[in-house]
Amino acid sequence: MEMEAKVNLPNWIDSLAPTSVWKGIIDRSGARGPFPTTRSESWKYTRLGRIENQDWKSSEKSNLKLDSPLQLVNGFLQVNKQISGIEVMDSSELTVELKSRIATIWNEESVGDVFSNLCEEFATSLTAICIDKNQHVNEHVEINIASEQTGALVVPVIYILCEANSQVEFSLKWLNDNLGNFHLPYFIFDVKEGARLSFDMLQNAHDESVILTRTLVLQEANSTCSSSAITTNANWVRNELTFRVNGEGAESNLVGAYFPKQGQFIDNHTCVDHKVPNCLSNELYKGVLFDNGKGVFNGKVFVRKDAQKTIAYQNNANIIMTDEAQMNTKPELEIYADDVKCSHGTTTGQFDEEALFYLRARGFSMGLAKMLLISAFTSDVVSRISNEQHKAFVLHELKNRDLITE
Repeated sequence: MEMEAKVNLPNWIDSLAPTSVWKGIIDRSGARGPFPTTRSESWKYTRLGRIENQDWKSSEKSNLKLDSPLQLVNGFLQVNKQISGIEVMDSSELTVELKSRIATIWNEESVGDVFSNLCEEFATSLTAICIDKNQHVNEHVEINIASEQTGALVVPVIYILCEANSQVEFSLKWLNDNLGNFHLPYFIFDVKEGARLSFDMLQNAHDESVILTRTLVLQEANSTCSSSAITTNANWVRNELTFRVNGEGAESNLVGAYFPKQGQFIDNHTCVDHKVPNCLSNELYKGVLFDNGKGVFNGKVFVRKDAQKTIAYQNNANIIMTDEAQMNTKPELEIYADDVKCSHGTTTGQFDEEALFYLRARGFSMGLAKMLLISAFTSDVVSRISNEQHKAFVLHELKNRDLITE
């Protein structure tokens, strides 16, 4: 007990109970810090009225059961089935070492903005998922995310520890019955030496859902981490993904696809921070924008002074389906080393008229021709999704959902 008292924890971690219900709503008085405005560079194209102008309720624990080994309902993680090779602990079960590790990461990475403050005040739950050293988890671990409330602030914090030489695949799936809530999850992936991790994020949420994810990946030497972020439905989405490459020989792979349509907004902000030599990162995001849908991509790659021999690629490409759709894209490289191979690029435009003509001349309808071109355009992203069910779902959406009109 004396050791626990010496751990310098942020207040929200130290006081959080596994069944906590935080009372209160987001106020607009600025007491928790001002909301970012478009005068801030990282929020230049992202307006927050959808979040700021609504009073959100606190989330409450639910007994809803979903068809997945792990589930997040109203922001509380529940275990439906034990999975060989992983251990799940709520905040009351954390060891002193884990508490200290989480606290250190939080204190180093928290940006202290209004959303960090909301997390500290309204955190629904804190869960640690641990994979032991040398453990290969054979089962794909899916976490389904759902709600039984409307208008709630849902703030789960999930810390995932992949010990040295472990291997695991995760997927996070927002279900369409999520109702109109504000999801503010924090995911921390702590990837130790030689570990291999992949995680897929599929956001097929309710038409009125608001989602702001913050995901941090910490990579040590010779580790490999692959992520995918696919957004097919929601009202307002911003995904913030940060990779800290802390060990030599690490490999980071980031892919994403987004399909905003009528009234929808989807923003992807990524950062890959190369701190050490001899590492590789690959980043590819693609979007198809329909109706008056709006999209943002801001990808930043840092190569620190000591990170010689870094190889980093970044690309963003978009197809605009209508004159009303809008896309703002800003790929960035910030390089302080001189012996590197780095590139970045972006393209945004309408369909290739020659390709459309070619397909139309062979008897395809305009709708089918566009569908085939979209499938081909996104195939290099979809093919990198590790979860086969997610991959099939995205293909089904492109082929059968009413996204293509004549």
